[in-house]
Formats: sequence, structure tokens, C-alpha cells
Amino acid sequence: MKPFRARGVLHVPGDIVAALAITVAGAFANSAVLPILAEIRGTFELPYVALGVVIAGFSLARVLFDLPGGALADRYAPRSIFYLSGLMGLVGVVLTALAPSYGLLLAGRLLNGAGAVVGSTAATAYVVRRSAPEDRGKALGAVVAAALFGGFLSPAIVGAVAAGSTWRIAVLTLAVPSVLALGLVSLTVRGAPVVMAAGRPPLALRGMIHAPRQLRGIAVLAVTTAIGIFGMKSTMLPLYGSEKLGLDPAVVGLALTLSAALGFPVSIAAGAVSDRYGRLAIYVPSVLLLAAMGVLLNLATSAPLYFAFALMFAVDGGASSMMQSMVADRASQARLGAALGTNAFFRDLAISTVPLVLGAVLPVWGFWGAGGVIAVAGTLSAAIAWRIGDTSPRAR
Repeated sequence: MKPFRARGVLHVPGDIVAALAITVAGAFANSAVLPILAEIRGTFELPYVALGVVIAGFSLARVLFDLPGGALADRYAPRSIFYLSGLMGLVGVVLTALAPSYGLLLAGRLLNGAGAVVGSTAATAYVVRRSAPEDRGKALGAVVAAALFGGFLSPAIVGAVAAGSTWRIAVLTLAVPSVLALGLVSLTVRGAPVVMAAGRPPLALRGMIHAPRQLRGIAVLAVTTAIGIFGMKSTMLPLYGSEKLGLDPAVVGLALTLSAALGFPVSIAAGAVSDRYGRLAIYVPSVLLLAAMGVLLNLATSAPLYFAFALMFAVDGGASSMMQSMVADRASQARLGAALGTNAFFRDLAISTVPLVLGAVLPVWGFWGAGGVIAVAGTLSAAIAWRIGDTSPRAR
């Protein structure tokens, strides 16, 4: 396949759309529990730490499957991987919705997360390999925009359905985007965009990890960035709105939805700007604003102020797309899947611990303490990125 040059949304090939749809489906499932956390906590009578495990369950699965998912993306046809990820996700949705116990609820979230990471890693590698190097920022901006679109849809839909029925029925809506994405895959995805060279790395831990010197600093950056972004998204924003301000789940879901909706154009614009002016021009301001938000959210005493901070969180789209762009800039095409999987492994390792840490911080130091953790992570991220420098093709 020839590299695809970005010429506008009306000229995107069908196979690229299908890969982005796989990303949408995974993000839809990931964000779904955020507006119904209080209901899940009440159903199973969970303490904050146990609730943090529910939030992190999706990410715990990602930690386990990031490396295998990256290796699979370098070895096998994307069509087969997309089918596998969709099936895993659908089974996980049903198990989560029908879970009679806390343990089975976690099992469903774990399986759903496993399917999402296998599919999203393959989709990201597919889109990058189908894109010209000078359009890499735009391509990965589109991938992040797809993830944000899934995040934009699910809180509002799940929150609204839960408000009119139960949280269990709301969870079943997660099956819809997965089925639609698989339909697009069956119609448009055929061959692979790149052929691996002879001597493929084995499907063993050593072969799955790809972290040469030029990628190690970016792996550290993945950890600090994840703490700030996921801490805000998974814990601070939803719990501050529902428990500190006493907002209805549908209202919290709407705030998160509007934030993700604004992040959609932000991520696309960020990719285009970074192709022209470099990755740091987007990344550093984004994480510094995130650091400030971690503390300033505590000043929100009403729903309008809460919504204002939720909209400011749209900067996560720019920071997230830059992380993937940095990896794609420095990784070889033959090992791109493994490089993305390795970076995602460190990111998700941090993500899986963030709700647990913040769940322990909240009862002792409250939302000010949790916001302080996010502020430190954002500031440290900016410093590390400045030390790494610009990775885009324009800097070479």
C-alpha cells in the first residue's frame, strides 16, 4: 500500500476509517463507568480504594496486554487482530453488565480492557504506517481524536441511560460501537500496510519489549503524563462533581462529554501544528495547564465553574497525541507496534495505579491533596519533555 497523504476528512480511505472506529469503540468502553461510579459503589458497597480498582480495571488489563498487543501488530494481519479485539470486548461488556459480584465486575472490565488495547495498538500502528512521515502528527492527532470521540460519546450516553434505567442496562450500550467497528473492518480492511522483514522477533517477553535508547526518555514521559491526565479524568473530575458538588450522574456525564467533544478538534489541530512547529510547541503548554487545573479545580463551587474546568481539560488531546507522535518519530517502521506497545505499557502501568493512589489520598488530604499530585506530575512532564527536545521530522 502507498502512504496516505492527509487531504481532508472527505478523502479518508475506508480502511483508515475502520481503524479509527476500532479506536472509538475501545475508548467508549474505557470511559463508560465514569458517570456511574457512585451507582456502582452503592450496588456493591465499595470503599474508595475498591472503587479505584474498578476504575483501574480497564487499565490493569492494558498493562497485561500492551506488550503482546504491540508484538501482534508487527506480526499478523490487522484484520484478524481487529476481529479478536472486538470479540474480547463484547464478551467483557456482557460480563460487566450482568456481574452479580464485585469479582465478576472486575473480570468483565479486565476482558474489555484487553480487547481494547489489542485493537487500539493495531489500529494506531496501521494508521501510522499508512501515513506519510510529514503527516505523522495529523495521523496520530486523528487517532487521539477518535479516542476522544469515544470518550465524548460514552459518558453522556451511559449517564443518560443510567438516569432513566439502571447502570447495568447502561453498560450494555458499549456493545453498539464495537459491532459497528467490526462491520467496517469486514468491508474495508484487507492487506497489511507494511511487510515485516525476515527474522520477526519472537512472541516472548524479550521480543515484545522495544525500548532502545532513543525511546527510553519518552517512556518516562509516558508515566508522568499518564498520572496527570488519567488522574484528572478518572478521579478528580467525576468524583469532585458527584461527591463534592452533589451533581447528578447525567450532569457529570455531560461535563465529561463536552470536555471530550472540545478535545476532538484540539487533538486534530495539535497534530497539524506539531508537524509544522514541533512537538514541544503543543506538549509543554498542555501539561503545564493540566498541572494548574489539578489545584484550581478545588475553587469550583458551582456547576458552571465545574463545567469550565471540564472544558479546560480538553488540552489532554494535545498532550496525548504528542506522546504517540514522539514514539512514532523515533521508532523503526518494522518495530513500530512493539515500540507503541512498550510505551503504552509504561503509561498504563502508571494509569493502573493512579486511581488507587488518589483513592488513598482523598480520605486523608481531600481533593486539594489529589490535585497536588496532578500538579506535580504535569510540571515534571514539561521538564522532561524539554530535556528530550523536539522529535518531529522538521527538527532533523
